[in-house]
Amino acid sequence: MITPDDETLMNELRDAVAVIDPVPGRLLDAGRASYGWRTIDAELAELEADSALAGPVGVRSGPDQRLLTFRSPTVAVELEVTGHADRRDLVGQLVPARPGTVEVRWPGGQALARTDLVGNFLARDVPAGPVSVLCRFGDAAPVTTSWVSL
Repeated sequence: MITPDDETLMNELRDAVAVIDPVPGRLLDAGRASYGWRTIDAELAELEADSALAGPVGVRSGPDQRLLTFRSPTVAVELEVTGHADRRDLVGQLVPARPGTVEVRWPGGQALARTDLVGNFLARDVPAGPVSVLCRFGDAAPVTTSWVSL
Protein backbone atom coordinates (compact mmCIF):
# COMPACT_ATOMS: atom_id res chain seq x y z
CA MET A 1 0.00 0.00 0.00
CA ILE A 2 1.34 3.41 -0.95
CA THR A 3 1.51 5.85 1.93
CA PRO A 4 1.75 9.66 1.71
CA ASP A 5 5.48 9.33 2.49
CA ASP A 6 5.90 6.92 -0.45
CA GLU A 7 4.05 9.33 -2.71
CA THR A 8 6.33 12.20 -1.64
CA LEU A 9 9.43 10.08 -2.23
CA MET A 10 8.23 9.01 -5.69
CA ASN A 11 7.54 12.64 -6.65
CA GLU A 12 11.03 13.69 -5.48
CA LEU A 13 12.64 10.82 -7.43
CA ARG A 14 10.63 11.68 -10.55
CA ASP A 15 11.73 15.35 -10.30
CA ALA A 16 15.38 14.36 -9.77
CA VAL A 17 15.44 12.03 -12.78
CA ALA A 18 13.76 14.69 -14.94
CA VAL A 19 16.62 17.08 -14.11
CA ILE A 20 19.53 14.59 -14.21
CA ASP A 21 18.51 12.44 -17.19
CA PRO A 22 15.50 13.94 -19.01
CA VAL A 23 13.82 12.08 -21.85
CA PRO A 24 14.97 13.67 -25.14
CA GLY A 25 12.27 15.77 -26.79
CA ARG A 26 12.58 13.97 -30.12
CA LEU A 27 11.97 10.63 -28.35
CA LEU A 28 8.82 12.02 -26.71
CA ASP A 29 7.64 13.37 -30.09
CA ALA A 30 8.29 9.99 -31.75
CA GLY A 31 6.39 8.18 -29.00
CA ARG A 32 3.39 10.48 -29.33
CA ALA A 33 3.40 10.18 -33.12
CA SER A 34 3.60 6.38 -33.05
CA TYR A 35 0.76 6.18 -30.54
CA GLY A 36 -1.54 7.85 -33.07
CA TRP A 37 -0.80 5.09 -35.60
CA ARG A 38 -2.53 2.47 -33.44
CA THR A 39 -5.93 3.52 -34.87
CA ILE A 40 -4.82 4.49 -38.38
CA ASP A 41 -6.99 1.73 -39.88
CA ALA A 42 -10.12 2.97 -38.10
CA GLU A 43 -13.00 4.21 -40.19
CA LEU A 44 -13.87 7.85 -39.41
CA ALA A 45 -17.34 8.74 -38.14
CA GLU A 46 -17.73 12.46 -38.71
CA LEU A 47 -19.92 14.80 -36.69
CA GLU A 48 -23.29 15.01 -38.42
CA ALA A 49 -25.46 16.74 -35.80
CA ASP A 50 -24.82 18.71 -32.61
CA SER A 51 -27.68 20.12 -30.53
CA ALA A 52 -25.35 22.85 -29.21
CA LEU A 53 -25.19 24.25 -32.75
CA ALA A 54 -28.86 23.71 -33.63
CA GLY A 55 -30.26 26.53 -31.50
CA PRO A 56 -33.31 26.37 -29.26
CA VAL A 57 -35.95 25.69 -31.93
CA GLY A 58 -36.87 22.03 -32.30
CA VAL A 59 -34.21 20.76 -29.93
CA ARG A 60 -35.40 18.39 -27.21
CA SER A 61 -32.30 18.64 -25.06
CA GLY A 62 -32.22 20.60 -21.82
CA PRO A 63 -29.72 23.25 -20.73
CA ASP A 64 -27.36 20.63 -19.21
CA GLN A 65 -27.81 18.11 -22.03
CA ARG A 66 -26.22 17.88 -25.46
CA LEU A 67 -26.99 15.44 -28.28
CA LEU A 68 -24.33 14.49 -30.83
CA THR A 69 -24.51 12.20 -33.86
CA PHE A 70 -21.45 10.89 -35.69
CA ARG A 71 -21.82 8.87 -38.88
CA SER A 72 -19.53 6.57 -40.83
CA PRO A 73 -20.46 4.42 -43.83
CA THR A 74 -21.11 1.45 -41.52
CA VAL A 75 -22.35 2.79 -38.17
CA ALA A 76 -23.71 5.87 -36.42
CA VAL A 77 -22.56 6.81 -32.93
CA GLU A 78 -25.20 8.74 -31.00
CA LEU A 79 -24.20 10.46 -27.76
CA GLU A 80 -26.19 12.17 -25.04
CA VAL A 81 -23.89 14.33 -22.94
CA THR A 82 -25.01 15.46 -19.49
CA GLY A 83 -23.12 17.01 -16.64
CA HIS A 84 -21.70 20.12 -15.15
CA ALA A 85 -18.85 22.58 -15.73
CA ASP A 86 -15.91 20.20 -15.50
CA ARG A 87 -17.20 16.57 -15.71
CA ARG A 88 -19.63 14.85 -18.07
CA ASP A 89 -21.49 11.55 -18.43
CA LEU A 90 -21.89 10.12 -21.94
CA VAL A 91 -24.75 7.77 -22.76
CA GLY A 92 -24.22 6.36 -26.22
CA GLN A 93 -25.77 4.06 -28.76
CA LEU A 94 -24.40 2.41 -31.89
CA VAL A 95 -26.84 2.23 -34.82
CA PRO A 96 -27.16 -0.46 -36.00
CA ALA A 97 -26.51 -2.18 -32.68
CA ARG A 98 -23.25 -4.10 -32.58
CA PRO A 99 -21.45 -6.01 -29.85
CA GLY A 100 -18.10 -4.53 -29.04
CA THR A 101 -16.05 -2.25 -26.86
CA VAL A 102 -16.09 1.52 -26.77
CA GLU A 103 -13.17 3.66 -25.70
CA VAL A 104 -14.04 7.27 -24.84
CA ARG A 105 -10.71 9.11 -25.16
CA TRP A 106 -9.53 12.51 -23.99
CA PRO A 107 -6.06 14.00 -23.57
CA GLY A 108 -4.55 12.20 -20.60
CA GLY A 109 -7.15 9.47 -20.17
CA GLN A 110 -9.89 7.18 -21.36
CA ALA A 111 -12.97 5.31 -20.22
CA LEU A 112 -13.78 1.81 -21.48
CA ALA A 113 -17.28 0.41 -21.91
CA ARG A 114 -18.99 -2.54 -23.58
CA THR A 115 -22.08 -2.22 -25.71
CA ASP A 116 -25.22 -4.05 -24.62
CA LEU A 117 -27.62 -6.00 -26.87
CA VAL A 118 -29.15 -2.83 -28.34
CA GLY A 119 -25.82 -1.03 -28.80
CA ASN A 120 -25.97 1.16 -25.69
CA PHE A 121 -22.93 2.13 -23.62
CA LEU A 122 -22.12 4.49 -20.75
CA ALA A 123 -19.01 6.48 -19.83
CA ARG A 124 -19.11 8.38 -16.54
CA ASP A 125 -17.02 11.26 -15.24
CA VAL A 126 -15.47 12.34 -18.56
CA PRO A 127 -13.58 15.63 -18.17
CA ALA A 128 -14.67 18.69 -20.10
CA GLY A 129 -12.61 19.31 -23.23
CA PRO A 130 -11.80 17.38 -26.41
CA VAL A 131 -13.21 13.85 -26.68
CA SER A 132 -13.23 11.11 -29.32
CA VAL A 133 -14.93 7.70 -29.26
CA LEU A 134 -13.20 4.58 -30.63
CA CYS A 135 -15.45 1.56 -31.28
CA ARG A 136 -14.05 -1.95 -31.80
CA PHE A 137 -16.19 -4.79 -33.19
CA GLY A 138 -14.20 -8.01 -33.12
CA ASP A 139 -13.13 -8.81 -36.70
CA ALA A 140 -14.61 -5.68 -38.34
CA ALA A 141 -12.59 -2.50 -38.82
CA PRO A 142 -12.75 -0.13 -35.84
CA VAL A 143 -14.64 3.14 -36.11
CA THR A 144 -13.47 6.37 -34.50
CA THR A 145 -15.36 9.62 -34.17
CA SER A 146 -13.90 12.97 -35.00
CA TRP A 147 -12.81 14.97 -31.94
CA VAL A 148 -15.36 17.27 -30.36
CA SER A 149 -15.12 19.60 -27.39
CA LEU A 150 -17.53 18.92 -24.50
